[in-house]
Amino acid sequence: MKKETRPSRLLLIELIAIGIGALFSVRKTLRYQNKLEVEHPCIIVGFHDEILPTIDYLKESDSVQMVANSQIGFGLAKVLRSWGYQNIVHGSPGKSSKRAFLALLRQIKQGKTAFIAPDGSRGPRHVIKDGAIFLAKQGKVPIYLISPNYKGIRFRFLWDKFLLPFPFAKVTFRYQRLEVPPEASREEMEELRLEAEKKMQEMCNPC
Repeated sequence: MKKETRPSRLLLIELIAIGIGALFSVRKTLRYQNKLEVEHPCIIVGFHDEILPTIDYLKESDSVQMVANSQIGFGLAKVLRSWGYQNIVHGSPGKSSKRAFLALLRQIKQGKTAFIAPDGSRGPRHVIKDGAIFLAKQGKVPIYLISPNYKGIRFRFLWDKFLLPFPFAKVTFRYQRLEVPPEASREEMEELRLEAEKKMQEMCNPC
């Protein structure tokens, strides 16, 4: 999406940013019970409904964030920049999003760690798209499958059933490392995608 210049759209993005910022302000009260011990650079993936604790935790890591190429995505980007994020790519986690894919790959090869919600930005829910696997192969970096476990309220009317943490919720990160061999075939990459999807579904918060 090109940079928005229409006043009505800019106002909408600003209102969306205000709403997201207010909703996500609970992050300031979260109590992290463990650390994410990952090697850099890498690709960190976490399901869309659980992104809040992870993006809050990574805010000082100089990582690259992928957000939706939509008005909501631009609103979220404004919020993330206010938290200190400098590197934000607009797109979707599928390999078909070529511009976003190449932008992320360039950042990874420059030593940046990337965070992706592999089922965003419109689902299907808890289904990993192929982009993260291709990025790991091309960038020659590992993937970390991450699920922040915490108690909260589910917004079941949203496509992802977003889980907003309760104030002062305890957050415990569960994560596993996944290696994608540079010489992996298309069939092997699909097997890795399915393996990653299964592991993520096993780790994530109850629906």
